[in-house]
Amino acid sequence: MSNRSQSRPDSRRCVAALAALALVLALGGIAQACPTCGSGMADGSEAGQKMLNGWFWSIVFMMSMPFAIVASLGGYMYWIVRKSRQALSAATPAATPVTSRDRAPATAARPGSANVAPSGTN
Repeated sequence: MSNRSQSRPDSRRCVAALAALALVLALGGIAQACPTCGSGMADGSEAGQKMLNGWFWSIVFMMSMPFAIVASLGGYMYWIVRKSRQALSAATPAATPVTSRDRAPATAARPGSANVAPSGTN
């Protein structure tokens, strides 16, 4: 009984696929919306030329979309990174370079320097 219940969905899918195929074949003559069909309409009339011009620009538009999308996403990511770097640099104090004048004097005096107390005086 389990084999019979499993075969029913398969047969229904097969019937549905065959019905869809028959529908496509029956209505195939009506649907002429591919760009290659446009070459057949280019009989030199003004309407045919306008239709071909429209197909040309639609194809150019579709071909440029992947590049436009990638460039837009890349620009957006660059903008986000730049904005976060500016916010980070504004939040942290700027590091100033330390010069020899800015350094604190050494705690232990060197012998012979003016900071050394004379010996023998208490």
